Amino acid sequence: MLTIDHLEKRFGSTVLFRDLTFTVDGPAVLWAPSGWGKTTLLRILMGLETPTAGRVQGAGRVSAVFQEDRLCPQLTAVQNVALVLPGDETRYEQDIIHDFQRLGMNLSELALPAGRLSGGQKRRTALLELPSLFGPYGPTMSRARSLCLNGQMDQALDRISRVYEYLASAGYEKLAHQDFGFASHMGYYSDLVFRIYVDDALYSLVSGGRYDKLSEQFGPARPACGFGMNMNLLYEYMTDSGLLDEEGPSFQLAVSYDRFSKNLAADLTRWRKKGYRVMGYRLGNTVDPSDYAAMAVYRDGSYETGGEILSPDEMEKKLEAMKSCCT
Repeated sequence: MLTIDHLEKRFGSTVLFRDLTFTVDGPAVLWAPSGWGKTTLLRILMGLETPTAGRVQGAGRVSAVFQEDRLCPQLTAVQNVALVLPGDETRYEQDIIHDFQRLGMNLSELALPAGRLSGGQKRRTALLELPSLFGPYGPTMSRARSLCLNGQMDQALDRISRVYEYLASAGYEKLAHQDFGFASHMGYYSDLVFRIYVDDALYSLVSGGRYDKLSEQFGPARPACGFGMNMNLLYEYMTDSGLLDEEGPSFQLAVSYDRFSKNLAADLTRWRKKGYRVMGYRLGNTVDPSDYAAMAVYRDGSYETGGEILSPDEMEKKLEAMKSCCT
């Protein structure tokens, strides 16, 4: 059951509605004069707008259908969808027909120009076309603008345009593509989401987006934009592309131990403070020997390395000799 409890929404000094309270337990029709705030109320129900006061409970999973359709009337429904897909239009024809049939449209209806379709059929066509939009900014944005059905959609595209202006000013305008079918599995994103790719990589290197409501789950509401980077993929790509300097050991010494020792911890701490790159790890764990100039085993206060048994002071002298090899 949907419950709206003392809901209020205002923009500055303008109050759209105040103390709005009702419950809905089935299909309902929302009717009110123009300018009353019907669209704003629906945006609140979808989580796209924050009420000034009051609360909404039981909205559950929300979907929306466009109020209008923006199709090329001389083309069929299938041709309208194929218009925004790459390559020859016949390449996806059977898949598009199958999707339309799942939406309840038969072959005779799909053969009609879009201008002769009913209102519901036109909306179904627009719904299939929008997620198919993908490509360079200019033509993709132009087509997306033609499919806008209300001010909120135009505003969303305006925000994308502002992001694109920043990318263009940095010289990346030819690398920016839009994908209106891209959706993240992370449910907390509230606006623009993005991915960054590099040539010849199978996956995105960076992904992120805008999440204005996530922090509310942990405390004060703080709008934010963030991203994550696939460091393993970055390393592989830079290595394969020759962008990294010739690799050498990153550390002077890795020390394995069977049982924790305060003396070992004290030695490692002292050496790190002196600028040596050392690490300890428990026997049984796996490390890459190529990342260390030397490997040692700690036993009873001594270090076994390269066939020698060294005291802590002797090990430190060996570290000093290796210091220049690892930067």
